[in-house]
Amino acid sequence: MYIIISMWTFLFLALCGVITSVSGKCGPVGSTKCLHARGYIGYQWATCLTDAYIQTKSNDRHACENSPTTRYCYYQCMCELYDECDGPSVRGLCSCDPYDTDTSHTPESLAPLPSWCFSPAGATCSWYEDCLQKRYPCPGSSAENAFTLAKNFCDLFNNHKTSLATNGQDWIGAVSKCLQFVLVPILRPWQSLVITCTSIKNVTFASHSKCFSGLQFCSLSFSDQMKIFWTIKGGFTDAFVDAMKSFWEIVFGCLKQHTTNVSNVDLIDNKLARVEGNCEETGVYGEHS
Repeated sequence: MYIIISMWTFLFLALCGVITSVSGKCGPVGSTKCLHARGYIGYQWATCLTDAYIQTKSNDRHACENSPTTRYCYYQCMCELYDECDGPSVRGLCSCDPYDTDTSHTPESLAPLPSWCFSPAGATCSWYEDCLQKRYPCPGSSAENAFTLAKNFCDLFNNHKTSLATNGQDWIGAVSKCLQFVLVPILRPWQSLVITCTSIKNVTFASHSKCFSGLQFCSLSFSDQMKIFWTIKGGFTDAFVDAMKSFWEIVFGCLKQHTTNVSNVDLIDNKLARVEGNCEETGVYGEHS
């Protein structure tokens, strides 16, 4: 029954414009290959990934050919990095030479990682230590602080999500998955040619702003919004101020909506003032209008 439902789902997605990725068997997950994908001019890197990861990463726009019976396939770099899955050009870090004997950007030249690192489910907080930080330790740098902060947020979410309604738990799950999925491409071997500890820190901080802001926070109940706000503030540091400004804006906007949607306007206004005051204390805003 599962296969029948999945096949119908896949057919529906295909009719709606899902772009399939490179076909062919691959393994293990995380292995890479310099290949010539049809529709492209030139060779490019591709990574063996799970079909589930590819579909989630692309918001169900990409999938392995013959999905769902194909569980793994090569996901071409141009598709993952630039969202260009039809070709024809191959550029930047994606370009490769199948006859190049340089192994400085192959998996064998880097710290080995378990296969689950390359297709995470998004619910395992140890991913930041066991995968990202293991590949790029960056000891004593701001990136190391970013790793710690990201894991702390993940732990905070897991520790508090049971106090939320179903929609709130789903929001937490989606954010946790988004945060890891934004960072997974950093693990690709060709990224090691240009990646720095500073750029890792910037991407890590930016991922929080992107993932918190990109999901439907205002659709949650007022109670869940406040619980999530205080949870996030519990892991707040001064270094995180700029990355979180867009999320604070969303929090203020959502809370203001409640001042017109509930009868006890004074109560909501008081809570909004408390939130605003706490953000000013942490330096998010000098003054909020």
